[in-house]
Amino acid sequence: LPDAAILCSLCRMEEFLWEVQGKRSRRSDRLPSPKDVKACTLIITKFGRRRQWEAALDTFTELRAAQLQPNVITYSALTNVCSKGRRWDLSLAILEDMQREAVQPDLVAFTALVSACAAGQEWSASLQLLLDAEQRQLHPDTVLYNATISACQKTQEWERSLQLFDDMTLKQVCADTVSHNACMSALGDASRWQSSLDLLHRMVTVRVHMDIVSISACITACGLGLQWAMSLALLEEVGKRALNLNVVTHGALIGACERSHRWQEALSILIDFSRHVRPSLTAINSAINACGKAFSWYQVLQLFHWFCRGPQRGGVQPDLVTFTSCVNALALGERWQQALETFQAMKCQALAPDVIAYSAAVSACEKGKRWQKAFLLIHEMQLCNLLPNIITYHSAISACGRALAWARSIEVLEEIDRRMLTRTAGTYNAILLACSLGFQWTQSLLILSEMRRRSVELDTNSYHTAISACGPKWADAIALFAEMQQRQIEIRAAQVSDVIRACVRGQQMSQAVLFFRRSGSSFGVDLSSTFGPLSCSTSPAR
Repeated sequence: LPDAAILCSLCRMEEFLWEVQGKRSRRSDRLPSPKDVKACTLIITKFGRRRQWEAALDTFTELRAAQLQPNVITYSALTNVCSKGRRWDLSLAILEDMQREAVQPDLVAFTALVSACAAGQEWSASLQLLLDAEQRQLHPDTVLYNATISACQKTQEWERSLQLFDDMTLKQVCADTVSHNACMSALGDASRWQSSLDLLHRMVTVRVHMDIVSISACITACGLGLQWAMSLALLEEVGKRALNLNVVTHGALIGACERSHRWQEALSILIDFSRHVRPSLTAINSAINACGKAFSWYQVLQLFHWFCRGPQRGGVQPDLVTFTSCVNALALGERWQQALETFQAMKCQALAPDVIAYSAAVSACEKGKRWQKAFLLIHEMQLCNLLPNIITYHSAISACGRALAWARSIEVLEEIDRRMLTRTAGTYNAILLACSLGFQWTQSLLILSEMRRRSVELDTNSYHTAISACGPKWADAIALFAEMQQRQIEIRAAQVSDVIRACVRGQQMSQAVLFFRRSGSSFGVDLSSTFGPLSCSTSPAR
């Protein structure tokens, strides 16, 4: 570790010790002075169980004041307390104090130090401590390795976790259930579901006890890897081994189904589990999200009314995530009025909406063509010191487009620039659609030109919206279609139909027929539904 960091930790520890020593005379519940080192260690251990690290350091100061020499057990107990208090910086200072007092740390002390660093998400310090223990010829055991793997897992350093696990095998250190679980959790966080399953199979091969945590870690890994069927297969393993399905495993299963858009399976698992145990709020939120993504707004409302009734009525207390998921689901289901009512109910529950919640409410305004309400919500966000993100502005632009208020969408675009947010392809697509719905063909072509000037990647949606916005400008529509072919962007039948419509609106019937013969049949365009009705229209469009 860098000398500067160690010195800084030592200074912080010395300052704190002086502070608690100055407060000791003013405390009404002054601790009894320890008579020997053993009594002091027992007191520190007692404070460790209560997670009272400040009182433990106070006791350590009493020990020093009594001119007693702490031993390695005392230091280990004090380090353990700092670990539970997430004061990894003081734990490293304690190690330096041990070396200054010529007290040699043992494996227990190093394990406590590594655990403290893991609590502070300092994986590099944990690895350094493990290396230090090896250099002292202490021969790190399973517990020390497990603590180091856990430190890497908590900071998503899955490759280092796997490397440490392999080192245990090379150095003939027995990898137990905790070792496997910590490593599988690290792999799961990185969506390495196949490697996680390999470790689970290894547990069977080497006859390491498999518990519910092991299977939960694999279910989570499969869920993050969108392997919902494998997650359900692991559920059968729970039954075969007669393990108790807990709320963590249950939540991991529903989360796996949610990520794979399997809302019916998520709903079934939630209902089956709720017959025996009250499900967790996390599981309920995942099921609501799964139904929302499938536009099953009715099931979302049922879930909310069944489970989110409050603890007094046998349910759970909905949180910000619950309400936000409901608002988003109702918005996706075009139930914009109920979405805004739910948003208002969230505020009545003394829950402060965040940016995601406000964005969901603005999206509901988009579905209801309520651009004025969308602008009011954005203004309310700013009053609450919340900065709208690009997704919020996209919904506001779409709300203006649906309400045929294309000029307002241009104002939103200017607001994005004032906020110094980056315009994305989604931003321009929303503006193009607003101008298209407002029959602003010239404005649409100007925006398309700006996208090229800013080197914004045009996708299929960009071209589709731009072509449909060309109106009677048939030459521009054909040029855009040719550009799609040249850039090998996926072409759909809708783009061909829009080009034909542009030719008809521009009263270029011969061009429409020629384009249909050249491109229409190859993309499966229906002549009667696209060309026929429009051929009767001879008056120029707006």
